Amino acid sequence: MAWEFAYAHDAAGVALEGSRAELIAAIEHGAEVRVFVDYSPVPGCYKEAQAIWVKDGHVYAQNTVSIGAAFTPEYEWGSSAAVSPTFGGGGLRFLDDAYQYFEIVATTGDADESRWNVGEHRLRARNQAKYPMRWFIRR
Repeated sequence: MAWEFAYAHDAAGVALEGSRAELIAAIEHGAEVRVFVDYSPVPGCYKEAQAIWVKDGHVYAQNTVSIGAAFTPEYEWGSSAAVSPTFGGGGLRFLDDAYQYFEIVATTGDADESRWNVGEHRLRARNQAKYPMRWFIRR
């Protein structure tokens, strides 16, 4: 089955398109959820929700499957500089100092982001941010 657009909001959580109530109803009837997080100016990313909560009329989705990657050699959370010169310029590559990336995003625009060093079980960085997002469902 194809993914269907359900809802979009700006970084402040203000509705732009679709219906948050219909998104919640679909979730309550078993729909899978995918969210596009607009990290601008860094390219955005589509993520499938691994866990979903609904509280006070908002949706919270958790994703824990990302490993640190970047489109540029130098990145705030690490470096991807040790890439072969024959690798396409501007392509997505893993960071040399990789981390496991955990994120909870919400229809409020909020994101709680946590990075843990791979193999060390040590918190590397944590931050909160606000992003525009587009939510999709698959029934």
